[in-house]
Amino acid sequence: MEAITKLPLDDIVSRIPEELRPLAEQYVPELLKMGQEELVAWVTLVLDGDYEGAFKALLGRMDDAKAIEQGTRIEAEWKAANQQEADRRAFFKKLALDVLTALLTITATTVCL
Repeated sequence: MEAITKLPLDDIVSRIPEELRPLAEQYVPELLKMGQEELVAWVTLVLDGDYEGAFKALLGRMDDAKAIEQGTRIEAEWKAANQQEADRRAFFKKLALDVLTALLTITATTVCL
């Protein structure tokens, strides 16, 4: 297997699944700049499930403008996802309350008859 650092960036990105290529184009250049120990530490973060730590390690390698742009974009995506989850929870809470109200009404009507 050819050493990854000797492959052109386009060749590396072309080996990545299509749906992940936009991410690869953003972050693979930073990974290629890492030394062996730093790359092993980064992969360990990912394998341990510390995705936030791995992302912060990549952001720390980027120039300030690029890091701020990426951080802002990710923060906006997280906020949108959190809002969607909050909306979903609110919907199911209202649904449960409506069902319980209907059951209480049916029970009260049945008892009063």
